[in-house]
Amino acid sequence: ILFSGWTGVAHSAPLPAWMPALSTVGTVFMLIPVMAVALNITRTVGGKWSSLAANPPPRFMAVGTLAFVFAWLVRIVCAGVDGKYPVSLTWLTAAQAHLNTYGFFCLVMFGAAYAILPWLTQSEFPSPRLVRAHFWMALVGVLLTVLPLAVAGIVEARRMLDPNIPFMSVLKSTLIFLRVSTMG
Repeated sequence: ILFSGWTGVAHSAPLPAWMPALSTVGTVFMLIPVMAVALNITRTVGGKWSSLAANPPPRFMAVGTLAFVFAWLVRIVCAGVDGKYPVSLTWLTAAQAHLNTYGFFCLVMFGAAYAILPWLTQSEFPSPRLVRAHFWMALVGVLLTVLPLAVAGIVEARRMLDPNIPFMSVLKSTLIFLRVSTMG
C-alpha cells in the first residue's frame, strides 16, 4: 500500500523530472512486498510442490501467485531500464497488464471458484479431468498471450532506438508476435 501508489509514471511523461524518478524508486521498493509474497508462498508449501499437482484449486492459486511475482519483477526491471530503452511505449506494457489480469487475477479466481463451489454445493465436480484440462488450457492461454507480447515489446524497443528504421517497419516487425498472442 505504501509503495504501489507511486509506481507507473513513465520517464517520458510530461511531468517534472522528480515525479518519474520518485516513481522509479517506488517501483524498486515494491521488491520488498513482492519478495514477501514469494517467500510466504514458498514457506507455506514447504517443499511439498507435488501436493499442488494432486489438487486443482491450490495449483491455480500457486501459478497465479507466481504470475503476480513475475509480473512485478518484470515491472521493477522495466522501471530501471525505461530511461535507456523506451519500454513503456511498447507491447511489453500490455504483456505486463495481461500477466496481472489473466495470469494472476483470473487463475487465482478460478482456483477460488474450484475451492468454494464444492463446499457451497456439498458435491464434487462431475469431471476432475475437465478441471485439469481447464488449468492447462488457461496456463497455455496465458503463456501464448503474454510471452509473444513481451518479445514484441523488446523487439519494438530495440528497433525504435535505431533512427534509420522507419516507424512503420518497427510496427510491422511485431505483427507475427501479435498474431500468436491473439491465438492465446
